[in-house]
Amino acid sequence: ASTCSQSVQRAPTGELIYIAGCLVVVHATESNTQRFYDGHARAVDCVALPAADPAGSPSATSEPILCASGENGASGEARVWDLSTLQTHAVVRGPDQGFRGLALSFNGGLLAGLAGHGSQAGAPNVAV
Repeated sequence: ASTCSQSVQRAPTGELIYIAGCLVVVHATESNTQRFYDGHARAVDCVALPAADPAGSPSATSEPILCASGENGASGEARVWDLSTLQTHAVVRGPDQGFRGLALSFNGGLLAGLAGHGSQAGAPNVAV
């Protein structure tokens, strides 16, 4: 699921995820501590957490929880990163308009992006 920059999401870990300029803030409410994903050079416009597992149960594996964040505007890019380590796993160059929204599959294997502006009368472009 994707959000605009004013939204707050709860990660599967229970942490709150929100955007602050070029940063994605990961806030642990129990300990009242924050960590920051700082892989972007430009303002972040959207963030995506993994979709719900279609099997309906949390994964018992030690696989990382991947998140994605994207920049809007000319030559914006999306970055896929590990929620635990905050390390970047992939960088996707966006369409000319950057990203207005992102969606990430439950295992982080697929990323879909919604472009900032469409080619006709503001119609959105979707890239997978």
